[in-house]
Amino acid sequence: MVFTRNRWPVIVPLIVVVGNVVTADALLWPHSASADLNIGILLQQVQAREAEARNRAALIPDHTAVERAAPVDAQEQFRLAASYDAGQGIPRDYRLAAKWYRAAAEQGHIRAQTSLGLMYAQGHGVPPDDRQAAHWLRRAAEAGEPLAQYNLGLMYYEGRGVPREYSSALHWYRRSAMGGNAKAMNNLGIMAALGHGVEEDDAQAYAWFSAGAAFNNADAINNKELTAQNLSPEKLSRGEAAFNDLKAEFSLPWPK
Repeated sequence: MVFTRNRWPVIVPLIVVVGNVVTADALLWPHSASADLNIGILLQQVQAREAEARNRAALIPDHTAVERAAPVDAQEQFRLAASYDAGQGIPRDYRLAAKWYRAAAEQGHIRAQTSLGLMYAQGHGVPPDDRQAAHWLRRAAEAGEPLAQYNLGLMYYEGRGVPREYSSALHWYRRSAMGGNAKAMNNLGIMAALGHGVEEDDAQAYAWFSAGAAFNNADAINNKELTAQNLSPEKLSRGEAAFNDLKAEFSLPWPK
């Protein structure tokens, strides 16, 4: 499902992290048009989450013994939480996953803070609570975690747990993009194309789509091609120049 503007589709993908694993299931909000757009990639991303969680779980030879020992190290707590989250070697238990994510998060473990925030957003192991979700995502986002920044941007875009503020969504998407998150780049392009929080500017949208496409984001690649079809030569040239400005501004390993 897509929505159209000037005959070309734009896609707002949703991304979450559980145990430092990218998935799409925690922020699929039934009332949201942008959520509907992402359902087609849900299965692939869930499989990626489970594969990564299994790899993490394999690092803990005896999960029951670790649980009995009540680890105090934040990284060990995080690894145990990821194991419960994936159900690798032990039965999947979101309640215990949330317990150990919280233990690590309270010690300042950034990925655990992100995961805990997303469990609140999804209601996995804890009662659904958008404000708590935003709280933990913000802690990780302010510490510089690009995926938490991206998800906090989504919450501002949708107005979940925080006021709907396009300016704040732009801020966190941009912070995430500066950390190399190609999905944030794609969403910045969408906001420029739609005039959400910024002046509508197809050339700037093309620049952001080009940035996401440079890092092989499929949605950005598609949106770049569709945008280019609707740009005049002058606007296309301006979009290429804006993309070069982004490459100069952001210290990222841009592909040659």
